[in-house]
Amino acid sequence: MRKPLSALLALTLAGCGGDPQPIPRDELETGSFRRVQVFFWSDPAGAGSAHVTARTCSDGATVTREHLVAFDPLETDEPAWWADVTIEVTKEGRATRLHTELGVGSEPASAPRRLRLERLQGGRWTRVRADDTVEELPQLDGCDDVEIVGDHVSAGLPARRLSLADGESADVEVVLVTLPSLDLARAKRRISRVDAGTWAVETPGADGVPGSRVEVRLGPSGLPVEIVGPEGRRHILRDVTLE
Repeated sequence: MRKPLSALLALTLAGCGGDPQPIPRDELETGSFRRVQVFFWSDPAGAGSAHVTARTCSDGATVTREHLVAFDPLETDEPAWWADVTIEVTKEGRATRLHTELGVGSEPASAPRRLRLERLQGGRWTRVRADDTVEELPQLDGCDDVEIVGDHVSAGLPARRLSLADGESADVEVVLVTLPSLDLARAKRRISRVDAGTWAVETPGADGVPGSRVEVRLGPSGLPVEIVGPEGRRHILRDVTLE
């Protein structure tokens, strides 16, 4: 579904090159961005909901903002949680910024937990604390991608920068963020191109045992439109394009 770009005035999005704050009206000028897409995702387990807003900036960068509401259907004593996840990616396909706000159960929405990561020009990841002090994270050197456990965007990021033919694979290392704990780690992944629109993301198991595998189908914009993995099949129910 396509709508005029003026319809964006009704949306709250993350700003290109800035913190994930509501866009002032004076930012909505011609040339600020080329396209905005909104994806509404299915949930096969009935354990939450998600929608993704993707903004393509005039410099080729992409900013995605996903709102998640989830709970564990097998752990009924565990509280539900929500998260807003913003990822900024350069036109070359490298993640440069991640900002996550998260609340669990009845915690006040006005005081969410936060994780803010930014990448320096030299490539090193940093964590920006609540008081704006910056902590360098050398343990994440070489990680060009981020993976958010349970989101609907990050599984498609490596495909945007890897030049692979059908059947080819590449090993990458990612910044792994687990929700709702916001734990941070480095992880290995094998990325394979199945065909022109389908990519596989494999997690190696311990001691050579095969790990999990997720297949991601990408739409024309390079963003996921279907994810099939151990937890079932997730796919977009509806999408809206603003140009």
